Amino acid sequence: MNFEEYRGRHFRKIQKGIAAVCWIGAGLSLTVQLLIFYMYLSNGFWKKGLIDYSIALYLWRGVIRPDILVILASACCSFAAHSKKLTESARTYLVCFSVMVCCSSIAICNVYFSFVMYLITIPIYVSMIFGDRKILRNISIINAVPFFLSSIAFYIKRPDLDPTHKNISVLVLGSLLVVSYIVCNVLAKSQEVQFRYIFKNYRKQKTLIEELKIEPMTQLYNKAALEGCMNAYLKKFIAGSYKPTVVIMDIDHFKNVNDTYGHAAGDEVLIALAGVIREKMGGRRHAFRFGGEEFILAFETEDLEFVKNRVQEIKDEFCSISYDFAPGEKFSFSAGISVLKDGMEKADWFNSADAALYKAKNGGRNKIEIAE
Repeated sequence: MNFEEYRGRHFRKIQKGIAAVCWIGAGLSLTVQLLIFYMYLSNGFWKKGLIDYSIALYLWRGVIRPDILVILASACCSFAAHSKKLTESARTYLVCFSVMVCCSSIAICNVYFSFVMYLITIPIYVSMIFGDRKILRNISIINAVPFFLSSIAFYIKRPDLDPTHKNISVLVLGSLLVVSYIVCNVLAKSQEVQFRYIFKNYRKQKTLIEELKIEPMTQLYNKAALEGCMNAYLKKFIAGSYKPTVVIMDIDHFKNVNDTYGHAAGDEVLIALAGVIREKMGGRRHAFRFGGEEFILAFETEDLEFVKNRVQEIKDEFCSISYDFAPGEKFSFSAGISVLKDGMEKADWFNSADAALYKAKNGGRNKIEIAE
């Protein structure tokens, strides 16, 4: 996982929270607009000629048009926050842009309340939350559009105000946007530094945990790692996404190797088999040293034929290795294969593979048997 992915995952819940706030804002905006309309209607604003356009036009301009935009932007924000297909950067951009549309729609369509214009500063603070100065800068630049639109609407829709008052209001709003960007840029930089420090420690911790799962001599995963892997496979099998297979391998007559040539020679044989396993399995991802001379391979979705062929490849290569301590002598292993089936518990699955292994042992060794 890189830094961008780590930071994006951390902010996923915040993005969902922002989407929820957008919906709350949409609901409040609609409620307030309807209350204002009711107050105008009940106080006879149209009858007294205080509003010079029709009720239908007022509903369109003051209620339907702005709230449709807010609802659409809230829906877009929810889609971005819950989407699994978008990249972390695209998700953040879309969330911030949706917030900008929400705030701009309310500000531009309601400039007769001067303070509402200041809503267009909110997208800057929202983009700062994510600690990405590039996103902050781009959102702030785009935010200049609603600033100009709301300013124009303010000049047009408020003829009752003195021009000087209008100029000062727009100047204050523009200054507030600039100050907001400067402050948020400093905060975003600080947050990014903190996140990089946290991510660096996270990577170190993850590396240490990974090292604890590795058996030092063979450089394969150990028994503790196997336990976690099998539990994960079992859960995914129950969910219907995996059909895993386990292979138990045991070096034939390994005790004789130790007794005849010494434990150092035995270790050399173990290391040789581990090297072949890592090569054929693409690293140590599905390979474990279970203990002693036993090794386990775990396959996720590969079919039985693929598994059998891969184990045979490992066996053939291992059997061809020569050793300085025993010139001309070759060593082999036996293996039992078991596919996880419905109704099996983890213990049943292992016992099944173990039974196939002992069948191979009892059948003359240097064999691969498949559990029934």
